[in-house]
Amino acid sequence: MLRLEGYEPRVAHDAQAGLDAFRKAPPDLVVLDHFLPGMTGQEVCQRIRQQSSVPIIMLTASAHEETIVGALEGGADDYVTKPFRPRQLLARMRAVLRRAGRAEAEADERIAVGPIVLDLRTREVTCADQPVSLTPTEFRLLHYLATNAGRVLTFEQIIQHVWGFDGPGNESLVRVHMSRLRKKLEAEPSERQLLESYPRVGYGLLVR
Repeated sequence: MLRLEGYEPRVAHDAQAGLDAFRKAPPDLVVLDHFLPGMTGQEVCQRIRQQSSVPIIMLTASAHEETIVGALEGGADDYVTKPFRPRQLLARMRAVLRRAGRAEAEADERIAVGPIVLDLRTREVTCADQPVSLTPTEFRLLHYLATNAGRVLTFEQIIQHVWGFDGPGNESLVRVHMSRLRKKLEAEPSERQLLESYPRVGYGLLVR
């Protein structure tokens, strides 16, 4: 199916073979199974993240939140639970590739909200003049929050604009990334609160 859609898939049947293939010819997108011979998909994802920001979609057999959280914290940009329809995976692949393309095409400009400054050309972020290291997904999330600072953004809006697809049931995807973003931006919670949570609604970036 992927070839019919214009893709050139390469398949590795175990973790080490996948890492070797990645080093030899880095792909535009990685679809990674959570269960692999040799090591877990999460471990493979972490190793890839040490050298590349390539989009990664994790395939998981469990819909439990802890499994999904582990995949996202390992560096995956998105996840698909089994069983799934081929068209569902294809839609997710297209979404992450579109996001990656938009990121490369962004203009040279800066966004500043309170102590936070985003450089859209270099993808660098500082908070209170201190550099903050973000994953590509975390950067897109912060960018969306910053361009809508002072507004309450619903889970559905965040999913659509940051991940590129519609529909309910993806709240855990947002929560995990917001939690990681908060830890990085609010290193001193007693001194500053930048991200506001609105239970069962969404999130917002506060204007200070």
